Amino acid sequence: MRFIHTVDQIHDEGHMAQAAFGVSVRVVEILRSATGRVVGSKVLLLVGPGNNGGDALWAGALLSKRGVDVRAVCTNERFHEFAAAKFTAAGGRYIELNDAEAFAPDVVLDGIFGVGFRDVLSDDIKHAIAKTQELGTAVAVDAPSGIHADTGCIADGAFKAQITLTIGTLKPGLLTGQGKALSGVLELVPLDFSYPAADGFVVDYSDLELCYSPAPILSHKYSRGVAFINAGSSKYPGAGVLAAGGARASGVGLVQFAGEQSSVVVSTYPDVVPSDDLSRADSILVGCGESGTSDKLAEYLATDLPVVIDAHALTFLKETPIQTALDQRHVRGAITVLTPHEGEAKRLGFDESDRLARARTIAQAFNSYVLLKGAGTVIASPSGSYAIDQYGTVALATAGSGDVLAGLIAGTLAHTGVRQSPAFAQKLALEAIACAVALHGLAGRRAGNGCTATTLVQALVEVHSELVDATQ
Repeated sequence: MRFIHTVDQIHDEGHMAQAAFGVSVRVVEILRSATGRVVGSKVLLLVGPGNNGGDALWAGALLSKRGVDVRAVCTNERFHEFAAAKFTAAGGRYIELNDAEAFAPDVVLDGIFGVGFRDVLSDDIKHAIAKTQELGTAVAVDAPSGIHADTGCIADGAFKAQITLTIGTLKPGLLTGQGKALSGVLELVPLDFSYPAADGFVVDYSDLELCYSPAPILSHKYSRGVAFINAGSSKYPGAGVLAAGGARASGVGLVQFAGEQSSVVVSTYPDVVPSDDLSRADSILVGCGESGTSDKLAEYLATDLPVVIDAHALTFLKETPIQTALDQRHVRGAITVLTPHEGEAKRLGFDESDRLARARTIAQAFNSYVLLKGAGTVIASPSGSYAIDQYGTVALATAGSGDVLAGLIAGTLAHTGVRQSPAFAQKLALEAIACAVALHGLAGRRAGNGCTATTLVQALVEVHSELVDATQ
């Protein structure tokens, strides 16, 4: 996994030269891709008053030495003097904003504001961004100007990058919400500096390989985990099929189905067992497709099994007995997962524009792990630690995708063994949930923009099979 750091956790370690070098190397690659050449290509710098502007100017100096025609528009009377000296010494030139269009750059490199931005953009800066960001490939240094790097909230007129070259470490506001939408493709420019461990992270492919590793050779269906699924209704019979399909694709040994549409599910998946018996279950899912009742949820919460509460069942969270049960589960060390999308979170009374803060607030309010779905899904724990997904795409914005994900989470929790002990569960649960979200995202990428929930299930099977050597 890779840690995510907030602005307060990032210190200026005097690595501007490294940052500028990394940015320049990547811009050279972008120029080659866009124009087929480096020498004679054109880069326009948008320069601000701080270190972000210094990074851009120093990168511009290195690009100029490579034969790139580099010109800079200063958006402030102040600028990083040392980096500016490097820039002019290498042959870089300053131009007026009105001359930018005639310059016709191949790349526009945004270095106005970086991750320290907290305020609003002035009219002059908004004007400069509007006049230049579409003149060439839009590339941001560290963070697009106008994005709040801790929250993902944006100021009016913020720079819209096609590629963001973030320096040193990942920042939460570039991974979720509007910040993610304006950051484009996010690439990390490494520094020769080890950032400390943090309470936020993203999972990488290597984490998925560990989470979905092959079962021990002497495994049987029960030792691989049993996912208990209560999903679907007469109104939404397909939800049970999709949730069961997601659970089956997790590597779990057995799926039990307790929804009212069991005949539909079993006709699709003959290996699914219709049963209300919880004695062998290792996880529970309830709520997909208007399944479950308040009484059923209370019954499930009375166990020590991991319980995933999705969709319709989220409405029961406002009931005092359910809230009490959630508090008691937390004390016992049992895992509860809530899976609201933006609208469901708002209906529960949580409407902060800061998605990370909202997920953490919900997690603490209900003493549960919270999966706040959307662009850059946030997974938060009751303790405040969190993960942000980096794999999901708009391909997943399709009916039934959430049912598949809910089943996949239940299956993943069952087969990773978070039931084994409270201490182990608390350590493992957040990463296991984040891995399920990541696997779901990779499957969405595999299914493509024509993705439907049914093709998503098949894509899950394919991606999972690539993670696991099934020849044992």
